[in-house]
Amino acid sequence: MGIVFLLFSGCGAFKTGEFKISGRVTEADGREGIAGVKIYYEKNYYSARYVWTDSSGYWSIWADENDRLLIWAEKAHHMFQPAPAKFTVDGKRDNINFQVVGWSDNFSDPNSGWVEDSYAKFIKDGTGEDLYEILVTGVGSSVKVTAPMVMPTSYTLGVTGYTADVLPDVGGMYGIVFNVYSFSPGDYYYVFRVRPGDAYYELVKVEILSNGYTDSTTILEGPNSIFTDSGINILEVRVNWNKVELCVNNEVVDSTTNFLPHDSSFVQAGLYAYAEAKSSHTVRFDDFNLSAIGFSPRWKVMGVMSSEQLLHKDLEIKE
Repeated sequence: MGIVFLLFSGCGAFKTGEFKISGRVTEADGREGIAGVKIYYEKNYYSARYVWTDSSGYWSIWADENDRLLIWAEKAHHMFQPAPAKFTVDGKRDNINFQVVGWSDNFSDPNSGWVEDSYAKFIKDGTGEDLYEILVTGVGSSVKVTAPMVMPTSYTLGVTGYTADVLPDVGGMYGIVFNVYSFSPGDYYYVFRVRPGDAYYELVKVEILSNGYTDSTTILEGPNSIFTDSGINILEVRVNWNKVELCVNNEVVDSTTNFLPHDSSFVQAGLYAYAEAKSSHTVRFDDFNLSAIGFSPRWKVMGVMSSEQLLHKDLEIKE
């Protein structure tokens, strides 16, 4: 029995192509390549196909002259620019590059890099929603958990949070810790925290003392009716070097230039919970989003990660 090969022509989606189209996916500094990124491409409006980036972030496909290409990059938790690249082929191209401009986490993947221990963990609520929970015990104590990414001195960071206390003798505030270089004595960081039940927010600068204590100074504070009745609120900080805007539920509630940046190319930020005049406080977070030009996985910049570096608990002293 003979074997018959059928060759089809005129179907652009199956052509090898005469021109190589290639590029690289990198961190936002353009130097560090990212492996394992899916590069999707649509050729002449046919269904999308994809190739993978190699260990150095490089990828390539083939196309013919006048092919219309739509190309974009995808990887879990990451956002890339351009989104998408769109052009008509007129020859070889080797500069279709994508860079990370954002990182997000809905806490459905316990391996996304957040620390887990007795104070912080991934959970599912009663409806099956994936969340990240922080428990603070001890009056005046706070827990900070930094994200597995570091960022430059200008960035936007947002997260959804709510109090999950069920007993009457517990309570406190929650929010975002940011502008963190380290949790070592003599260093400092900032916290945007809220008490939704009282429609109250504040920005505090926290100086790290020895022996597990910190000294906090209030920079901004006030009531605002923007908090939701459900208790679930979207918090956001927009940092532009020495200026900070505080947002609740997508509206700016305050801003200041009374903000001291670190003398460093990269800083850390993350989640925060504070037990205020009660015995403990439980907070749950969802939909963490970071946008910046120039950030990287934390271990590439700050050294080897450890639970001590990612999570910090101390006792705060008000000014």
